[in-house]
Amino acid sequence: MRCALLVALLAMAVVVPWTAAAQPAAPVMPDVPARVAVTVTVIRASSEQAPIDPRLAAILPTLMRTPFRGFDWVREQTMRLADGQSGDLSLDGGRVLRLRLVGHDRGQARIEATYQRPGHPPAVTDLTVHRDRAFLYALRGDVPGTGLLLRIDIRY
Repeated sequence: MRCALLVALLAMAVVVPWTAAAQPAAPVMPDVPARVAVTVTVIRASSEQAPIDPRLAAILPTLMRTPFRGFDWVREQTMRLADGQSGDLSLDGGRVLRLRLVGHDRGQARIEATYQRPGHPPAVTDLTVHRDRAFLYALRGDVPGTGLLLRIDIRY
């Protein structure tokens, strides 16, 4: 009787850990949010020295690493986008900036930026923006020595 009980206990000790190990482990990673807050700040830039908009003081060191010396805040907009969704930002002169969230994970988002000027083909580029670290993208202006800087930031 003792021998049968010992054999049964040993069999359970072998079978139980093996069946538990065969089961897939539940994911430990937290869920990725369905929507991403995409904030774009549009800055008019010039190669000529000009007064700098005080709203840009926090990012001035980054701006000064560009070839421009004059910076003017144009506008800022936040869009909450799910994968595949787009949001438009209207600019002066009939220009439009469209941001489409291509996809995202916990650390970064892929964004397709389309800049459309009347009478010009659209300028399309793919950007990878890391979470909580803004991306600065430069667009050439209509006048030599000018441009638009797009500061794109994502938050979850």
